[in-house]
Amino acid sequence: MEFLRPGARCDLERRGLGRHGVGLPYRRPHGRAVRGAGQLAPTPNLQIHANLGADWAPGTGQRTTRGGLACEWALNDTLSLIAERSRVSRLWTSRVGARVNLTPLISLDLSASRTGPQGMRGVVIGLNHEFSWH
Repeated sequence: MEFLRPGARCDLERRGLGRHGVGLPYRRPHGRAVRGAGQLAPTPNLQIHANLGADWAPGTGQRTTRGGLACEWALNDTLSLIAERSRVSRLWTSRVGARVNLTPLISLDLSASRTGPQGMRGVVIGLNHEFSWH
């Protein structure tokens, strides 16, 4: 699986890392969560993103799992198409959309989604900025 290695990445959220780099749940005002994410790039134009994690409810401490899988296909340097399926708080969501690269560090996401058994519809407009940590 040599073709997967150059694009493979795995991260835990920084706030979820303990003193010794161990993934521990972190406290949020409304509960706790721990998450991990990974990415595979089987071709230069195709990326597969995955994430898994858990949330703990405040008060009861009841744990629910979360996870998702997304596919991003870059048509060119400016436009990517994205499809995603995820589950958070026991509800499934399907999302399709596009990412437009405005500059090398700034992109705009436009997507539509359907969530839950009633198929509640949503629209998301997201502005992303990549920061350099050098």
